Amino acid sequence: MQEQWKALTESHLLANKTRALGVSNFCKSSLACLAKDASSVVPAVNQFKFHIGMGPDPSGLVSYCKAKGIVPQAYSPLGDNTTELINGPLVSQIGAAHGKSGVQVSLRWIYQNGLAVTTKSGNAAHLADDADLFSWSLTEKEMATTDAANTPSGQPSFICTK
Repeated sequence: MQEQWKALTESHLLANKTRALGVSNFCKSSLACLAKDASSVVPAVNQFKFHIGMGPDPSGLVSYCKAKGIVPQAYSPLGDNTTELINGPLVSQIGAAHGKSGVQVSLRWIYQNGLAVTTKSGNAAHLADDADLFSWSLTEKEMATTDAANTPSGQPSFICTK
């Protein structure tokens, strides 16, 4: 892994062919492996699975990334289009209090936990709704409730679970 990362940084980043390099699905031990080489470039971003039900810091990965200066980025913010995260009782009830959808609640929770979020849709109206994360906030109580949710569960990395 270290050799591949070094080759990427030398051929792209240090050669000014790109401004940043990131990784996907790296757990703490994978990131630590890259850092064993003191001259190694720290990834700019680590993209991993993250959604309500996994807790605000699954496997300590969010805090680890932030401590190392790596931007944590959530993918699969709705699980695998999990009904519970789209229109389940928890997100629907919170959404109704704000005039927002369950999807918007799920995405806002990620943003308020300090992660960058990726989403996709082939529907322009859905994309506009997804982008409406900044005009409102979840309350402290709503954050505590969503932080404590334990379904749907998940692991941030399928590469390792450490």
